[in-house]
Amino acid sequence: IDSSGNGNHSTSVAQATTTNESKVGDYAGTFDGTGDYFEDDDAENYLNGLTAITVSAWIKSSSINHDLGFMGTRTDGSADTGIAIRYDSAGSLGAGTNLIKSVLTIDGSDESYESSSNIQTTAWQHVVLSWESGSAIKMYVNGVLDVPTYSSGVLTGSISNAAFMRLGFHKQGDWNGQLD
Repeated sequence: IDSSGNGNHSTSVAQATTTNESKVGDYAGTFDGTGDYFEDDDAENYLNGLTAITVSAWIKSSSINHDLGFMGTRTDGSADTGIAIRYDSAGSLGAGTNLIKSVLTIDGSDESYESSSNIQTTAWQHVVLSWESGSAIKMYVNGVLDVPTYSSGVLTGSISNAAFMRLGFHKQGDWNGQLD
């Protein structure tokens, strides 16, 4: 349920469920990594065209050293588009390992951020991704500004190609753990 009052509720797909093991409020999404996720299929109407965004989540993974996504807005299986955030065992652009990777599609061009190494954990962690046109992507982990192993740098424009919002889903692998 979208508690903002904007009515952007999600639907459970493949039996994604909730648990009372949460960090904020009464419930968190729980995922077993086998294709279950929550989806808001109207996200294109509120994400595309944004020139600034902040995404915040409490995440808890069941394991580390893997490529599993906890948020995505991609339009097909061939590429990250819109916004995608995931655990990544080995960065593809930087030299990091066991990191958090983010991709934003800004005016049709994918821009990447790869966090510092060895940031994956099985404990709850608070992840905040923030971007504003004319600035670089910033990531905060447990309230601390991350120093990335790779960043596309300053990005100017607006978010494009987001078709939906999926929590617990990514083309590299589905989340196994909790999201709040």
